[in-house]
Amino acid sequence: MKQIYLSCMCIFLMAAYMPVHTQDQSDIEVYGGLYDYWMDATSIAVSEDVGYVTTHNGLAGVEFDRAQATLLGVNREVWVTHLFINEDNIFALDPTSGMTILDRENLEIISNIETQSPNQDIIVNRDIAYIANHMNGLELIDISDPANPEMIARLDLPGASLKLAYFESIIYVAAAEAGLRIVDVSNPQEPVEVGSYELDGRTVDVNIYGQYVLIANDENGVGILDISDPENVEEISSYQSEGEEPLRRIREGGDFVYALHGENNIEILSVSDENEISLTNLFMIDGWVVTNIVHDATNLYVSLSLPDVYGGRVARIDMENPENVVVTSAYQSVGEAQDVTIIGDYGFLKDANRHEDSGYRIFDVTNPENPVHVSSFAAIGGSDIDQIDDYLFIASDAVTIYNLRNIDEPRQVEAYGEGIFDIVTWDDVLYAVVQDEGIQILNPDDPDNIEVIGQIDDAATHIGADENLLYALGDGLRIYDVSNPAETALLNTVDNLNGDEIVIQGNLIFLITYDADAGDGFQIVDYADPENPVVYELFEPENSLVDLDVQGTFAYLTCEGARLEVIDITNPAEPAVAGFYDNDFGEMYGLEANGIYTYVAERDRIVVYDCHTAMGVNLPPEWEEIPEDIIVSESEIAEFRVVASDVDEQELTITMDLDDFPEGPVFTDNGDGTAEFRWQTGFEDAGGFQGDVTVSDGGNEISSRVRVIIRNFNRPPVIANRIPDIVVDEDIGEFEIALLDTIFNDPDGDNMTYRVQSDVRELNVTIVNRRTLKMRPELNFNFPEGTDVQYTATDVNNEVFSSSFNVVVEAVNDPPRLFTLLNPRPGTVLNTFAANFQWNPTTDEEGDTVRYSMFMNIRHGDIDSTFSWSAGTANNMLLTQLDTILTGLGIDTVVTANWWAVATDSVLYTESAQRWHMILPSPLHIGEPDDVVPTELTLTQPFPNPFNSRTTIRFALPTPGFVDMDVFDSNGRYVSMLLKDHYYPNGWQRVTWNGVGAPAGTYLIRLRMDDKVLSQTVRLIK
Repeated sequence: MKQIYLSCMCIFLMAAYMPVHTQDQSDIEVYGGLYDYWMDATSIAVSEDVGYVTTHNGLAGVEFDRAQATLLGVNREVWVTHLFINEDNIFALDPTSGMTILDRENLEIISNIETQSPNQDIIVNRDIAYIANHMNGLELIDISDPANPEMIARLDLPGASLKLAYFESIIYVAAAEAGLRIVDVSNPQEPVEVGSYELDGRTVDVNIYGQYVLIANDENGVGILDISDPENVEEISSYQSEGEEPLRRIREGGDFVYALHGENNIEILSVSDENEISLTNLFMIDGWVVTNIVHDATNLYVSLSLPDVYGGRVARIDMENPENVVVTSAYQSVGEAQDVTIIGDYGFLKDANRHEDSGYRIFDVTNPENPVHVSSFAAIGGSDIDQIDDYLFIASDAVTIYNLRNIDEPRQVEAYGEGIFDIVTWDDVLYAVVQDEGIQILNPDDPDNIEVIGQIDDAATHIGADENLLYALGDGLRIYDVSNPAETALLNTVDNLNGDEIVIQGNLIFLITYDADAGDGFQIVDYADPENPVVYELFEPENSLVDLDVQGTFAYLTCEGARLEVIDITNPAEPAVAGFYDNDFGEMYGLEANGIYTYVAERDRIVVYDCHTAMGVNLPPEWEEIPEDIIVSESEIAEFRVVASDVDEQELTITMDLDDFPEGPVFTDNGDGTAEFRWQTGFEDAGGFQGDVTVSDGGNEISSRVRVIIRNFNRPPVIANRIPDIVVDEDIGEFEIALLDTIFNDPDGDNMTYRVQSDVRELNVTIVNRRTLKMRPELNFNFPEGTDVQYTATDVNNEVFSSSFNVVVEAVNDPPRLFTLLNPRPGTVLNTFAANFQWNPTTDEEGDTVRYSMFMNIRHGDIDSTFSWSAGTANNMLLTQLDTILTGLGIDTVVTANWWAVATDSVLYTESAQRWHMILPSPLHIGEPDDVVPTELTLTQPFPNPFNSRTTIRFALPTPGFVDMDVFDSNGRYVSMLLKDHYYPNGWQRVTWNGVGAPAGTYLIRLRMDDKVLSQTVRLIK
């Protein structure tokens, strides 16, 4: 017993659901659907494990995968009986109207073309489709452009063209009583019959077998024909089945032919020897009618129908071993959608499957546009259904109870009573009509132990309940007070009111009758006052009533002829048709209204109809396009577009609340259901903002919140003052280059960290106190070719800016390194006027040659004289005539002298680390330094040298003789004669030159004896 106790619901879901065919309708539209039961499976074509199945209510795609088959999709817009498939398309024949070309991938229709009917078979080769048109012969259609097929030729043929085969530009036609007809189609625009082969009986099928043709004849069986000469066809061999079932189909498969006899007998015939056809196996598909067979690889595919049952099946049969055939996978669509009940978020479809156990399918209705199958369970019969909490109660002779706590796996828990054919629940109480026993009032709290808590003995056929009232049909309408189930009270009886079903809605009782003789329709009883109900006249729809449901102020009817009607019952005295939908391709059974949607069981499926227009419900607009979040960065443009639609086609207004935004955003309503938001953001606009976008049709409105997120666009640091290139001298020491806080600037005011990098380690570039850039090149390091130093600033978001400057360290000539004296040690007392002065050698940083000079300073009284000698690259100096220095200075006593050495690289000088003193003896107490007569002429260095006024020149003669001694200036000019032919004995001699009258400069002292000439230089200083 169906009852609706729901007020009108507002469900805001709209979309489009493709109807089966264009239908007559007024203010009702198909919205969704579920389940697709096949009305027979009439044919099948297979390619690459995908079968395309024709049914009387559409075209289905099925994938065969190992041990199972899966439904891929259904197109319910076509009714076709014969198929041919190529790589891209399906070519389908409607038996009465023409050819439809569909896309194999999605089963969508590409085009249609009318043909002569009745269409019997189709094959396609390249760009031509060939169609057998029964008594109308053969048609040829150009399909080079699948979107625009074109009829190019027709050919009348004897007999009835039933089946076709193609081989090398020849079409072979199974032409029933006219046998086999042979047509040359090498010129598709002018097909020509070029041969035939006639035999008794009806030729019902034809196949190509290598170079031969296989034919099926209902009297002569299977034959192999040699068609090498179309004008003289010869039979090579034949096979006649012993059974009485007529031959209907043959399919070639390698060395075998599969012959379908009668409804479901299939013979496997060996044709490996074309001269002898032999039976290999025979099998039957019991309980089904085989409508077609096809062969692919090692499998045979069959399409099946059920006699007198709504359904179909396809199966794949493994023929690898023809003597042991095995069904490997199958897909079955068998059922009959008879009634539907909506309870909460779920629908319950009563599936009257007469081939197997009947039952219920449970589906989710939260999205009416796309209801989803949840589960199913078997249940025999079932005249009514109702639910209390987690339990479902079905009246099916007994009350069968199912636990729905786990909706995915309904479980039967109990069955109560017998002879129960109608039930209703109210306020956790179950009322059951029991055959010949009246009405039982039951407490179902414990489904395993249902308790009888009340009994009404009056006979009833149908019942309904509301509040504390029970309404029963049977010898009129009776109204009971059941507030106390143990003591029910009859409140009123309305005679002459009967019906086949009762529906309660508010204060109204709807009595439904399906008896055309007594009046087919519904009658409304207003029981606002149960003791004085008001009875209105019977409302009879245009077509006979099938089912009725009531919700709010509308009644919903399914009628014969597949018609759905919505009846306005605002005025119960004058019900009026508010809308209708005629489906001329199908049948409508049970229905249930749920809000603005009506669910109808249409035998082969559930269809959801949108009835809001018929109900006068103004649906709110819907968003077609609206974002949730818009995310941009500072300084970028934040923009979005919204698109709204209104199923009622009312004018729309779109607004946006911008209170949360700073100044700048602009929202524009275009007046056509679209609007735009645009905001040129700045660098101070980071943050999250939100606003409600509202679309209104003047009566209803919907709002959606849009968030605009402006990410902080972290600008990287920039250079405020670039560090210039640097050129410094070697050994400059540490110096400051720049304060980096003055070099970099962060536009966002972020704190910055600095880093410096140089590939030349010796520069020692560092950052001191995190912000001061300094450099301290290593001592004696130079890099005249220059190198780049990179300096980098990084802000808190790891944005980086880098720059560089060039550093050149110019080479500077360094003096020789510091060195120390060795001998004579400090305080040394000489007892001779000869001494070897020594010092440690040193080196030059640049690798220049180091030369040395030795210096001696004598201070005595008013005398303060310094003398020097060049040692060249040697680190010692041997002096043998120290007495001449003293004599030259006029010193005749012991005196202290200081000595040191100086190193030079010819540019810079380095003095020894020490100046040591020594004691020189008096020249009066020590004789000539050498008493030995020399063996050769000798001239010593004048002493002192340099000198101020006088210098002494010592020389030695190996033998007595005459000598000359002259003085010349640096230009070779004669200055003075010191000796002229002066005779001396052998041994050491002295001569003093007083240079008082000579200018300062360098002079040459030249000694001549015989043919020998010696010279020494002396420097006069003033």
